[in-house]
Amino acid sequence: MLDIALHWVVRNELNTKHKIPYRRKRSKVLDPSGKVKTLESLVKVLEPVGLLMTCYLRLCRKAYEHSNAGTLPYQNAAVWFEAIYQEIWLNSLNTRLYVHGKTKKLKERRDTLDALQDDTNPVDKNISPHEYRLIKVCLYLKEHLCGEEIDEFVENYWKPYLKAYSTWITAFDRAEWSTVHMENGKLLIQQGRGHGRTRIPIRNDFLERLSSKDFSF
Repeated sequence: MLDIALHWVVRNELNTKHKIPYRRKRSKVLDPSGKVKTLESLVKVLEPVGLLMTCYLRLCRKAYEHSNAGTLPYQNAAVWFEAIYQEIWLNSLNTRLYVHGKTKKLKERRDTLDALQDDTNPVDKNISPHEYRLIKVCLYLKEHLCGEEIDEFVENYWKPYLKAYSTWITAFDRAEWSTVHMENGKLLIQQGRGHGRTRIPIRNDFLERLSSKDFSF
């Protein structure tokens, strides 16, 4: 779904008429019950993810603009955003982060939002170093910018990011969203609230291999 989120970034930032690619089988992944059937409804389901990714891009631009580029390991803001996108994608594949399913992830994301609202960096720099660096720079800007610059940053960049994060959490709690977690050597798909159902039996060493740098089998 993160590939669809990138198309939302294009629509939000470059071309409001950009068409988001769609294949009908995607609706089966999002909602096996068949609730999501039309292109328009699917696009709306994915909109919160796209908006959040758009906010990440905007924060990268502003943070890069106010930083000493020589101190950052990125050629430009787009490269920084790409690094964040890639680590979000890789973390979504790491089943260690989904051991207790959807309920745990919802709590973690709400705790993350609370910390961000309290001007604290909740991102684990060992798991998400690029996002951690972005939030660190943004919190620095919040503390050190003055006058119109701080007002612009907070109102046009930081608050929209917090709002998008909150909207994403709300959307994630809806039945249309599924999460995958590990239990007794199997992958479970959990929709909405309640217990997941067994979908995919996997090799016993899958978790170790997926969590390693080498994904080959």
